[in-house]
Amino acid sequence: MISVEKIGGTSMSAFGDVLRHIMLYDKARILGRIYVVSAYSGVTNQLLEHKKTGERGIYALFAEG
Repeated sequence: MISVEKIGGTSMSAFGDVLRHIMLYDKARILGRIYVVSAYSGVTNQLLEHKKTGERGIYALFAEG
């Protein structure tokens, strides 16, 4: 049986805890698990231009090379 588990970005800031308590918690079921992981806390906001101030985000830096 395959299970899909989603881990939020804020949780990823404590990756050691995620590893111990989620990923390695049930070693008998370690195979057959798929993890969907959000960006680290705050990264998504940095990827977008700030809508209120018009401040440029990280995407603009990559787009311009």
